[in-house]
Amino acid sequence: MDPTALVRESTARIVQRAGHVSIDSGAVGRLAAKLSARLSGDEHGAVTWDSGDFHYFEDVTQDGPLTLASWFHPFTPPQLDERRRKVREVGDVLQQFFDGQALNLIKKANFSAVEAVRLVLAYFPADYRVPQVLRPESVLVYSSELAQLVDNKAEIPAGSEMELEIRAATIQAVELIHEQMIIKGHHLEVIELDWLLWQIGEDNKEHLLPYHRTWSIYY
Repeated sequence: MDPTALVRESTARIVQRAGHVSIDSGAVGRLAAKLSARLSGDEHGAVTWDSGDFHYFEDVTQDGPLTLASWFHPFTPPQLDERRRKVREVGDVLQQFFDGQALNLIKKANFSAVEAVRLVLAYFPADYRVPQVLRPESVLVYSSELAQLVDNKAEIPAGSEMELEIRAATIQAVELIHEQMIIKGHHLEVIELDWLLWQIGEDNKEHLLPYHRTWSIYY
């Protein structure tokens, strides 16, 4: 089965029986309208991407992940040893199977996003900002218990019911917003929508509610 379909199906099941996170369909429509207006007002009517010179660090030192993280966050991330191992792991796979170039992975996938997901799942061992944006827009509605934990910056264990519901509802909400954007004539990819939401979060990060705290290397 298409791995992206598996993600959609599994997250839909979680949302259907979720007790701590729900999706407000009315808010989905309102946010889609706001995003549509933002894109329509853009000179090119498209999502913009940061440009940069990316390359593989063959010898990642202890400070490597710290340096990389400092480009995006003004704090020291936890579990640096594990993060360093993951960075090297990705580099090793690219070097061994794709001549050190992520582009070769895309070429091997014949430029298919679905096939690229299959390759990532096959070759690579297994974001808090988007739910942080969706919550004040009332797209994601937290239970009072979860809202209190998040607002008090309490840790929500990785893999817990609450954490899974946040991740699943975020995916489903973005899918619903994407459907509305298509209806409004914006034929962007889901990843472009995700990036647009991320950019909005970065632009307004000083005014957002706290994001959920989960001890994990996957955020």
